[in-house]
Amino acid sequence: MTLVEELRFDLNLTESADGSAPSGGSSATPSSSPAPPWPPRVSNPFGLIEPNMLDPTFQHLLQSIVALPAEAAIATIGRYSRILTATEADIIANHQESGASPRDTETLIGKGGKRSKKAKKQRAKRGDTLRNNPELKDDIESGAVSEEQLDDLADADSKTDGAASKDPELLDELRNSNPDQSKETVKEFVNHHNKPEEESEHQRQRRLRKISRYTTKDGIDAIWAGGDKATIDAIWAVVRGRAN
Repeated sequence: MTLVEELRFDLNLTESADGSAPSGGSSATPSSSPAPPWPPRVSNPFGLIEPNMLDPTFQHLLQSIVALPAEAAIATIGRYSRILTATEADIIANHQESGASPRDTETLIGKGGKRSKKAKKQRAKRGDTLRNNPELKDDIESGAVSEEQLDDLADADSKTDGAASKDPELLDELRNSNPDQSKETVKEFVNHHNKPEEESEHQRQRRLRKISRYTTKDGIDAIWAGGDKATIDAIWAVVRGRAN
């Protein structure tokens, strides 16, 4: 089956969010207007079709999604979004595997449109995580691991030398919980993994002490401090004294 046939075959799916045939609302049948003609395949040095040749098929797909009832449309958009997220991370992983530098990887990610440096780094981390555990691609596509959970896992990987995305128990926890529930689990995994043997909770807090200065989204200068209770109590006492 060719790429065009695969895409147009998928347009005929009329399943709703729960897998049943949709009922009520607007018709679930894709738009009856004829699909834009598919341009002839053009050869290039890479043996691929030109990127802009996908546009007519995408427009046909988009029109068909809009014609679905709201529930089915949102479910379909979510499914395709997951596939695209997994595919993007996989492409980035392959690019990294080829020996690309972090700067080259960020340049590649920038081809996807306007993105902050932070967003580029986060997508690079996704690539690192899929390179570390390629089987996660299926979890992302199926929705077993959400985009938020992937980012939490990628952050954890960067702090545990890739141990997070290869831990079976942690992955099962992500698959069986929502992003709000699993976020704390991921944090606990990182803390436990990086905790030296025989380290007390107070020692752990002191080891992780940190203070940073930043500007809030409202344009207000702010300071954030974290650490053991004794240190924070001492800082707070000084701040209260000055405030009074």
